[in-house]
Amino acid sequence: MNTTRYYLRGTDHEIEAVRITKENLREVAAWCGGQAAASRPPGLCLKLHGITAFPGYWATRSLERNAFALCDSHAFAEAFSPDPTRLAQSYVQEGMNGAKAGAAERHRQITAEGWTPEHDDQWCNGELIDAAMCYAGSLRTDWPWHPKWFKPSTPKRNLEKAMALLMAEWDRHDRLERAVTAEANSESSLQLEELLKELRALPSSFHMEKRLHEAVTHLLTEMGIAFKAEERLAGRDRIDFAITLIDGRQIGLECKTKGGTAGDTRRQIYRYADHFSHLILLSAKPTGIESGTIHNSKGGACRLDVVELWRNPT
Repeated sequence: MNTTRYYLRGTDHEIEAVRITKENLREVAAWCGGQAAASRPPGLCLKLHGITAFPGYWATRSLERNAFALCDSHAFAEAFSPDPTRLAQSYVQEGMNGAKAGAAERHRQITAEGWTPEHDDQWCNGELIDAAMCYAGSLRTDWPWHPKWFKPSTPKRNLEKAMALLMAEWDRHDRLERAVTAEANSESSLQLEELLKELRALPSSFHMEKRLHEAVTHLLTEMGIAFKAEERLAGRDRIDFAITLIDGRQIGLECKTKGGTAGDTRRQIYRYADHFSHLILLSAKPTGIESGTIHNSKGGACRLDVVELWRNPT
């Protein structure tokens, strides 16, 4: 059972709340000290302090007094505001009551009507926009659902509903974009791990920089990975390969075939870390540098993978 933080409207009084469902009713009863009892028609209800609550009601706990209460969805929507809505409203300039009214109506649609984000995700053909336009113009011409759900009222109330529907559509696009980005990040991570695997399989016989560069170029081409060789970064700094993964993420790859102090190599890597969030050091000679996370001069973090070819068989 997961609870959510809410605020009593117009105050800083904070509560945690959970919406009662058929599945979690017994768990909620144990949480708030209530009693799960049989109800008619056959089912369960929750009793606490002389109040009987059914699925769809809310159970709340005051964080200040540690007191539990039950209320129906309409009373809950009128009395409490979720943390994100409260924070958003605090940034709305004084006098912009329309934005506040739209946010409040969006909250009511979720808590009182049950039009949750999961419910909204099914409307992927512009239905939410069509519904908003119907309320904005008070016309039912393009209403996407059953006529009984179209409930025009006063001009201001209609605009509140229109704004809330447009917010729901914006949120739907935002969730979709984040899901696509997460999928791309997952694919790019697999691509990166496959590249590291192939680099670690290279033989240790590369003692000339040109031959190692040719081998890496061939490998990247065979894997279909976009890259730029000898990419200029800043000043005199050039990195051997600037790799672009399928989600556009940039990875820097530096080849070391000559000896030198670990300090020199480390300073070079730190300069590269200002330009990449991930670096690969492909080394045919011992460098004394280990894989890990390094921090660049801008305060950011950069992942470093050291591939030590000199440990491989010839």
